[in-house]
Amino acid sequence: MGAKASETWAPDDIGRFGTTEEIAGAVAYLAGSFADYINGTVLRVDGGHVLAV
Repeated sequence: MGAKASETWAPDDIGRFGTTEEIAGAVAYLAGSFADYINGTVLRVDGGHVLAV
């Protein structure tokens, strides 16, 4: 049908799932005062697991 899943991942994929601590770090950043001016953007916390479309 289409490309295999292994062929659709970006080359910078780190090859593992994120840890709870890594995800929590992004959540803490967004909940903190350093992110006060962030608006209307996507913070990808995916270890490079972006489909190469």
